[in-house]
Amino acid sequence: MKFHPHLQPDLEQYAPSIYNGLQTEISTSKERSFPLITFIDTPGLVDGSFHYPFPVEDAILSVAKHTDLIYIFFDPIGQALCDRTMKVIERLNQDHAEKLRYFLSKADTVPNERDRQKVVVQITQNLSSRVRNAHAFELPSLYIPGCSEKLCSIDNILDATCHEMQQTINQSVQNNLNKLEADCKRVSNRIDELLSADKIARRHNRRAFCRGFVTFLASLIAPLLLVAFLIHRTGLIKHELLTATIPEHMLAHFGDTCDAIVAPEPAAATALPAGSIDETLGVESADHTHATTGTGASSGLLTLPQLMFGLLGCFLALQMLSRMLWQLSPQLAKKEEKHLKATQQFVMTEVLETKARLYKQYLDEVMSEVQ
Repeated sequence: MKFHPHLQPDLEQYAPSIYNGLQTEISTSKERSFPLITFIDTPGLVDGSFHYPFPVEDAILSVAKHTDLIYIFFDPIGQALCDRTMKVIERLNQDHAEKLRYFLSKADTVPNERDRQKVVVQITQNLSSRVRNAHAFELPSLYIPGCSEKLCSIDNILDATCHEMQQTINQSVQNNLNKLEADCKRVSNRIDELLSADKIARRHNRRAFCRGFVTFLASLIAPLLLVAFLIHRTGLIKHELLTATIPEHMLAHFGDTCDAIVAPEPAAATALPAGSIDETLGVESADHTHATTGTGASSGLLTLPQLMFGLLGCFLALQMLSRMLWQLSPQLAKKEEKHLKATQQFVMTEVLETKARLYKQYLDEVMSEVQ
């Protein structure tokens, strides 16, 4: 699996029992584009009580998705016509009919042409109900020349099969190079989308920060007003430090405003001097009426609890609004943005240049073969 990591996602579901049957052989031959070919040999299927340590039919179908050609060999002696083999062929025909190629292997072991025709007819009859497009079904003979002691006169399709492999390799190389270019453009477009989305997120975050920060500052006005009002009521506003830094007319205007909003509490009668009490008791009715009218005119708009709870409510409402407006969208870090731009530049320059060089090399090889 180390040599073929692309097969691991489909075969790991049969692990670990399938690993005991896996074996890899590497050939150093460079004839006929051999380094570009990977042969995957599956085990022969038998019926009866024989038990495989893993679902061999499902494993064959999993590997078939990664192949360009699927060769099925029928032995003229055993013929490999067991029910399990027929079921696998039927399932392969459902999704990979265009990849399937059927061969009568070891055709040089058949004594004469008449016997070979009988074998071909028998195999064709067994496959006719399981293979799509059975009217165009072919079962050519294939064998390795020189392995038989007798000279075989049966046509061998080995050279035509090798030529088909070469054409498939050329087509796969061309498709992979075209796919490489498409993937590079897809990666570049995706990076552009990420950078564009990040730019929009940054713009949104700047606006959200400004709105949220302004609302947060506005929420601080309420507690500042409350503190200023309490300073006025406690008499700290007449402190020497304040009177030295703030003009007196502004302090007086601020005090009048506070008294207009919340009237000062009336002085207790016990706080007045004795002479004042006698004078108050002897006041005429007109003066009493005038004093009553003056007291009513000096009453404030709100009581002290109403002012405190009102300012507290404004503070909490503006704080909640600030949190709602100060919601930031996720954005890329500077390091991530730099990495994306470097990746995009690498893909669109070096990778595409490599693709163009390989494509030119591929065309040169094809032209040399044609000539």
